[in-house]
Amino acid sequence: MLLQPLTSLCQTPLGGVVLAFVVIITWLGSYPFQRWRLRRFPGPFGLPFLGNLPEIASMDMTAYLQHVARKYGPVCKIWVGSRPWVVISDPDLVRKLAYQCTARPSDGSSYLHVMTGEIRDIDQAGILMVKGEAWRRARRVFEASIVHPASLASHLPSVSRCLARFLPLLERHAAGAAGGGRSDPWDACGQLGNLMLAMVGEIAYGVDFGALPADETPNGYTNRSNSITDSFPSSSAGSALASACKATFDTMRLENASAYLPLQLALPALQPLIRAAARLLPDRRQRRAMAARSAVAATSRHLMRAWQQQREKE
Repeated sequence: MLLQPLTSLCQTPLGGVVLAFVVIITWLGSYPFQRWRLRRFPGPFGLPFLGNLPEIASMDMTAYLQHVARKYGPVCKIWVGSRPWVVISDPDLVRKLAYQCTARPSDGSSYLHVMTGEIRDIDQAGILMVKGEAWRRARRVFEASIVHPASLASHLPSVSRCLARFLPLLERHAAGAAGGGRSDPWDACGQLGNLMLAMVGEIAYGVDFGALPADETPNGYTNRSNSITDSFPSSSAGSALASACKATFDTMRLENASAYLPLQLALPALQPLIRAAARLLPDRRQRRAMAARSAVAATSRHLMRAWQQQREKE
């Protein structure tokens, strides 16, 4: 019943123009020139504009990349929206290319979220996104404060304290499974995320984020949040920051992202318009993502000011 009106429409001049427009847009949406350039790389077929986003959303990016690598080999390609990715899963080849391919995507954050306003400015100034001389300065600071041998040695006590609180969780779960009793499924991803947040809280801010159970604290452990300042609610601020970080990571998953993210991936040339629409007409998930990132920024500033005040008192 629908076919006959469409056939009649296509026989008119206007219908012919509309049909030609749809065909051309669909052809352009498949990015034929990029496909031809990358034709030697095997990989799954990508839909026009959407690429492999439906499959990525259905099974998580990491799981999808593992699936593609197993099926198509250590060097293959996928389409994240309208942009191709060459996926390399061979460790030796990764090490070899890491020294040769130093270029990064022009806006890597566009694959993760649709931040606007001040939050986008903060995101673009981060060490993972900044470029040029600003990136070199940030890298020098990061290396001196985090990965320098002396700095690493000073972080070990904090890491050890967090591990001492984390290991009983593993032992309790392992004991339940080994005893043949009923053991609840263990959320490895979530628990390891809590461990990382606890370490970041101690090392970067000097406070307890509350990411690990307090009752696992061994004798002799002192909550470092009390060492910052008695007047600043470091413990509650740390817990708030940990919750905001978890919400931020959650909203970066494609299945939990704002509707503007798939649109941005499909039409990267329209990013300024899409960001403007996300700022003026945010959907529920966009509001959640912005609220989480705003909480991370605001609480981080509070904790850094508290740390500075404590240093001034010493």
